[in-house]
Amino acid sequence: MPELIYKNNDLFTVDGVNNGIVTENYFADRNVFVGKGAGALPTAAAVLSDLSALSYRYKYEYKKKKLCRQFFY
Repeated sequence: MPELIYKNNDLFTVDGVNNGIVTENYFADRNVFVGKGAGALPTAAAVLSDLSALSYRYKYEYKKKKLCRQFFY
């Protein structure tokens, strides 16, 4: 799930065309993965798509959000 992060978070310094993700699990503990993302032009296209979606009140869903809460909260 997307969320706000603070300066003490490992993902705070991820910038430019890089993406980052943190995983946590029982066997491998905590892992941080950082790598190149789509780049400037694909990102700009995605932003324009999002702005277009806003113009007709489209709302993105995170369908697994309810499932995650069911098991972990």
